[in-house]
This record gives sequence, C-alpha cells and structure tokens, in this order.
Amino acid sequence: MLSSQLVNVIRRYRLDQKLSGRGYAREADVSEITVRGIDGDDWNPTLKTIKKLEAVIPPSVVEKYMAEANDNEICVSTPQAGCADRGDEQNNAA
Repeated sequence: MLSSQLVNVIRRYRLDQKLSGRGYAREADVSEITVRGIDGDDWNPTLKTIKKLEAVIPPSVVEKYMAEANDNEICVSTPQAGCADRGDEQNNAA
C-alpha cells in the first residue's frame, strides 16, 4: 500500500472518529506536534509516524476505506510518446 493512500486513510479515520489532533496523537503514542497539520497538503509524516497512526485503526476499517477509494478511482491510461513522436530537441537529447 502506498504511503499516500495510508495518509488518506489516516485523515479519514481521524475525521470519521471526530478525533482531535491531541486525541489521535495520544492514541498512536506520537507527539501532538507530529499530527499538527494532518489535513494540510504539505503534511509530510515519516513512514514510522504513518505506521503508528495506522496501527490504531482497526484493519477492517482500513480495508473498507481502501475498497471505497479504489471504487472511486478513475483510471485513465495515457500512452507515452515514443522517440519518433517527440520533437527534434528531445530526440537529440535522448
């Protein structure tokens, strides 16, 4: 599972459980400062922090959130340009 997916699970769990940053930090045994900004795009936790925050979420809830995220995901496949499709500058650089 990708860490960005886990971060989304962590955020959703905190919101669904109506946990404050302090409450979630206490449950996960991390500092309150660690979870400060959890809902911001620039929140950048370590893998160790992600694991601690995920550990307090029941596995069935993680599975449910992940299944719902997969159901809502839009898959778009965009073909990549080959060398012949690139402009001269990119062909020369390749």
